[in-house]
Amino acid sequence: MLDVQSWLTGAVKAAPKYLHKVIARQWRMKLPHDFRQVFRHGAYARKEYLGVHYCRRNDAEDHGLVGFVVPKKALHLAVSRNRVKRQLRHIVARAIDTQKVRPSDYFVVRVYSDARNVSSSDLESLFYSAFYSAQAKFDKSLFKATRSRL
Repeated sequence: MLDVQSWLTGAVKAAPKYLHKVIARQWRMKLPHDFRQVFRHGAYARKEYLGVHYCRRNDAEDHGLVGFVVPKKALHLAVSRNRVKRQLRHIVARAIDTQKVRPSDYFVVRVYSDARNVSSSDLESLFYSAFYSAQAKFDKSLFKATRSRL
């Protein structure tokens, strides 16, 4: 007779490690105030199906925040919205684990239409491209602001 407990633990062990990447609770952006702050004070970059609003905070203690916006207008079916969000969460979790995201980074990933037909690897390259562009824009605007004060 098959032992259910051993079957479940065997299934978990057999799954690839990248499937278990989860964004830690302290990294999740939930409050509307946090979203508003990033939208108002951050820089924005868009690459095809993804846009990234990026902001860096000096008062961040030990972690940044990440949020996702997947509107119904862009992806009509809830299945498609959830799939894209899940893919993006895994991409961002890997970025956090590999320290490509700094602890002071606050950003929101926004999805646009036709993202449901994009593969995970293409979505990952679009994310990094948009993320680094928004980061560079933010740094450039920060440099201009400090230079104008001098």
